[in-house]
Amino acid sequence: MSETDTIVIKATATSKESPLKKFIFSGLGSLALLLGIVGMFFPVLPTTPFLLLALWFYGKSSPRMHDKILNNRLFGEYLRRYNEGLGIPLTTKVISISFLWFTGLISIFFVIENVYMQIGMGLIMLAVSIHLLRKPTYRGG
Repeated sequence: MSETDTIVIKATATSKESPLKKFIFSGLGSLALLLGIVGMFFPVLPTTPFLLLALWFYGKSSPRMHDKILNNRLFGEYLRRYNEGLGIPLTTKVISISFLWFTGLISIFFVIENVYMQIGMGLIMLAVSIHLLRKPTYRGG
C-alpha cells in the first residue's frame, strides 16, 4: 500500500459521521438557520453569525441543506463571498454597524438596567464592529 492509499483510507474513515452526530448537527443547523431568518426582521438578533453557523453545521451533516443555503436567492451570494474571504460590501458594513450601535445604545440606556450587562453589551458591540471592519471590503466583480 502506498502513502497515497493510506491518506485516502484515512480521509474516508474520518469523513464517515455517526447518524446521531448528523442528526444533532442537522438540528442545530436548522435552529441556527431559523434564528438567522428571525434576525432579518428583528435587528437585535444578528443574522450573519447564525447563517454562518447553520452553514457550518449543515456542512458537517447535510450537503443538500448546505448547498441550499449557499444558493439561496436572498443571502446565498453574500454568504459565499463571506465564506470565501472575498469580503463584505461597504454598504452592508455601514448599515450593519450603524444598526448595531443604534439598537445597542438604545438597549444599554433604556432597556438594560444591570451595569455589568451594559458593559458586556458594549464590549460585544465593540467586538462585532472590529470584526466587521477587519473583514475585507467587497468591491464587486
